Amino acid sequence: MSMASFSVSLVKVASQSEISGVLIKDSVFLLSQLIHILLLTVQGQFVLNSNDEIIESIYDASWYNANKKTQLLFVLSIRSCLSPPILSAGGLLDLNLKNFAEASFKNTFLK
Repeated sequence: MSMASFSVSLVKVASQSEISGVLIKDSVFLLSQLIHILLLTVQGQFVLNSNDEIIESIYDASWYNANKKTQLLFVLSIRSCLSPPILSAGGLLDLNLKNFAEASFKNTFLK
């Protein structure tokens, strides 16, 4: 929904040829939509980074000195982190900074 309204606002701003109050209003609305999408994707990136930090901390632990039950728990923890939790926009788009950069570049420069 946010990307669709962002695209509509971008078209409205691009179609206006002279500076007016409507252009300024649409530009401010477009900027606020872009910031909102950025904040959502930063949260998704935070979830991915946290998962990577957990994997690294488990891997860097001295698991080889632990007893067999603890080693098994380390393996199970790493195994569960192999499929990371991903925040998505309705299953259509994964919310991370890579997708934000790609989507904002496509909407801004390729229209």
